Amino acid sequence: MNQERIEELAAQWQAICGQFSETDLSYSFEFIQQHVTVLVAEFYRQMMQEQEASYFLSDELVRSRLKNALQQWLLDSFAVPFKQDFKAIVAKQLKVGEVHARIGVPSWLIIRGIREIQHLVDQLFQVAEYIGTGNDSLTQLLNRRYLNTILIREIQFSRKNRSPLSLLAIDADFFKEINDRYGHAAGDLALQFMAEVLLESSKGSDYAFRVGGEEFLLLLVDSDWNRAQMIAETIRRRVEDTPIRSAEGESFKFTVSIGAVQYDGHPDYQRFLDAADAALYSAKNAGRNQVYLAK
Repeated sequence: MNQERIEELAAQWQAICGQFSETDLSYSFEFIQQHVTVLVAEFYRQMMQEQEASYFLSDELVRSRLKNALQQWLLDSFAVPFKQDFKAIVAKQLKVGEVHARIGVPSWLIIRGIREIQHLVDQLFQVAEYIGTGNDSLTQLLNRRYLNTILIREIQFSRKNRSPLSLLAIDADFFKEINDRYGHAAGDLALQFMAEVLLESSKGSDYAFRVGGEEFLLLLVDSDWNRAQMIAETIRRRVEDTPIRSAEGESFKFTVSIGAVQYDGHPDYQRFLDAADAALYSAKNAGRNQVYLAK
């Protein structure tokens, strides 16, 4: 990378920072300072779930050194607007890339790592602005306020990088019967359980939404058909097999129907949503308590 390219990237970085007020930038830096240890720990937890990644990160000494380096990288990156050393930080990243190349760390693993950090930072900020913003008060999942923005961003990333993207539309079967028979408090417990299952069945870089009464969406990033089907079946079976106990001590079970779609490259996010809804409708028409894969 020549000096001209470094200056170009530094200018782009500076322009992005210029879109935000000094107060916002200060808050972001302070937030990263407070959570950097948690971010890095979660990052490596997610990365070690990948068999290929564990091959490169298996040595504890290497992992320990990388953790410290990653923490410093995050702090340096968010401190750039105040130090105004954009060219220096870009040049530093070039050196890091050269080291990765020399020791044989594949570029896809580096990109995956950066992407995991991006999602972890996003989700931490979402938690920080939880009250009265884009989270559902009952399940603490994201609600429709974030849906369009996140879909547009993930579609753009998928188109640019040719990475797979999947969407699950999930709906509780005969949910009204739960409310009618066991009461709305029991229905709330069922919805909270569904949210728990979605979060436990996915990974940190995925997005779980409650978009209606008993309607949920799970956006699976970097996910092909195999992963989408596996997660959908995991969710369906877990809900079907787990009894819910109401505050009155009554126990009941329920099921879910799931429609799964793979992003087809079309830029319109609404088309992606409509395809998931159609797949969910097909699952319900086929008898409920099943996964329908729209291919």
